[in-house]
Amino acid sequence: MHMTDDIKELTGMTNSNGQQAPLSLYGKEAEEAGLWAISLKTVVHMVVNSCNHECLDMLQDFKSAGGYDVMRYAVLNGTSKHGKELIALIPLLTCCSTDLQDETTGSGSKLATNQQAFEVVEDLMLKYNPLVRAYKDEHNGQKPDFSREGAMQYLVNFSLKTAAKVRFTNGSTSEESRAQYDIESELLDCTLQLYSSHPNNYDILERKYNVSLSLFDRVSNIR
Repeated sequence: MHMTDDIKELTGMTNSNGQQAPLSLYGKEAEEAGLWAISLKTVVHMVVNSCNHECLDMLQDFKSAGGYDVMRYAVLNGTSKHGKELIALIPLLTCCSTDLQDETTGSGSKLATNQQAFEVVEDLMLKYNPLVRAYKDEHNGQKPDFSREGAMQYLVNFSLKTAAKVRFTNGSTSEESRAQYDIESELLDCTLQLYSSHPNNYDILERKYNVSLSLFDRVSNIR
């Protein structure tokens, strides 16, 4: 998909070898002007609409052209207010049908069948959520195992302990301080939107990604 390659150049993911138009914006200047969001919204909506009309060719092209990597790069490196528009694309891609033979999906389905798109949320939580970072650092990169006895209570206690540390220390990174919107709130809104759009999405996504870890952190900091 050539449009995905063009977005890579626009965001600065790839080098255009000096072929950039002199009056065009690239890199951070393009991001601040909203061009990253405009270009990705155009491509994602084309992919989503093609899936809604039972055509998966564009979704496969998007994947093979590194579309998910472009999304991940744009959201991770976007610090302007337009970053919210990029995060809003994640639920749309996550609900793209990946199997036309599955009668539970299809046109207009809100089932989270395309979980690869949701991995962007996991990457963002690892970068911006202090509880996720602290848990993985203390447990050798492992995610919490909720099947173990007492795991939920342990996570609650760990969350409170981490929140107390964060409250009295300046743990923000330069990327966090430059962001012009609340990234964690946008991620929670994105996740809760998916959970509420289909009764099976909570089980599908929580089983693999343990997004409740982020929810616990937000509750702890409110306290």
